[in-house]
Amino acid sequence: MGLIKDTVCFVHNMFQFITWGLTLYLIHSYMTTGSPPCWREVLMIAQYEQSFDIVLSALKMIPNNPVTVTKQVLSRLMVIGLIMPKLWYDPALEPYVLMAAIPWCIAECVRYPFYQFKGL
Repeated sequence: MGLIKDTVCFVHNMFQFITWGLTLYLIHSYMTTGSPPCWREVLMIAQYEQSFDIVLSALKMIPNNPVTVTKQVLSRLMVIGLIMPKLWYDPALEPYVLMAAIPWCIAECVRYPFYQFKGL
């Protein structure tokens, strides 16, 4: 089980790192060049994929409490699914949405490699 657990956790952590890093890059591109605002969709994919943390914690593949992880993921899903869509298409509120999304991306880009490599 050790190799399977390590492989699943590695793939999950690196996928999260890449997805959140891509989101940060797309936000930067959008802010500097006005490129298409596809960062919203990638942000939603990254956040919905974090639901897998609930499964990993329930299976004891990660050392986090499943109740705590569930609360954290569900609160983020409420933000990304209920609150953000009402705000991020309003040009007057867009800077505030970006002020929330950029630190979120940075935090996740630090968190997932830390989880992966903290045992080394």
